[in-house]
Amino acid sequence: MTGLPPGSGEDGPIGRRTRPFALAGGQVPSASAAITMNSLVTAAIAEDAAAPLPDEWRAVLAVCHSAPARTVIVTELAARLHVFITPLTAMLGDLVSQGLIVHQPAASGADATNIRLLHRVRDGLARKL
Repeated sequence: MTGLPPGSGEDGPIGRRTRPFALAGGQVPSASAAITMNSLVTAAIAEDAAAPLPDEWRAVLAVCHSAPARTVIVTELAARLHVFITPLTAMLGDLVSQGLIVHQPAASGADATNIRLLHRVRDGLARKL
């Protein structure tokens, strides 16, 4: 997505790096989207339906499709795509508005102490292992 392997210079022989401002289309993250670094992002379309989309959007969807249950946390997505979280959340807001992904906000403090939720998480992890 950046055009360069991690650690390369900005103007290496491979190409130029996409600037965070350009990645977000000059936008700031939408307050209505409420996507944070701890949000879960899930692909809402099939992998083959992403062909006509911009490269950056396809890269996000490819990471989602490669993850279990087609879901990935925003921080992992940023790390795997080698982009900053702020412009990524703005771009994810665009993907949500287009219906290409869905997001689930991070659990609140009240959810973290809900024993039923913790048991469901434990049982889900046990089934995966």
